Amino acid sequence: MTKNTLALRVATAAVALVAMVLIPVALAGKGHGAGGGSSLPASLTLSPASVASGDPFMASGCGYTQGQPVNVTVDSPSAQYFFSTGVDANGCVSFGDFTSEAGAYTVKTYQAGNAGKQSLMASAPLTVT
Repeated sequence: MTKNTLALRVATAAVALVAMVLIPVALAGKGHGAGGGSSLPASLTLSPASVASGDPFMASGCGYTQGQPVNVTVDSPSAQYFFSTGVDANGCVSFGDFTSEAGAYTVKTYQAGNAGKQSLMASAPLTVT
């Protein structure tokens, strides 16, 4: 019986070791959100959320990593615009852009996460009339 007990202990230890190695790796790819109602780790608010064609809008949000740029995409009905912005000492961003044509826009922010991969941080709709 001692032989079977030793084998069982070795097998249990091996399973525990594999779990300790794989669980942190799996969790590392899940982002760094704090939970709550949103599945995205940062916020993004547009002001105003509806503008006339050709008019500017402003955006701001928090929950970004300091020292890493935030990449912004603005998806219009016919094009996608891209630019980068910095993060302040509080982990917040603030930027603006102009609209071109009428339609539904989406503004998205991305930031490098694990292994430099860009992760979607926040998204907000913009209506252009």
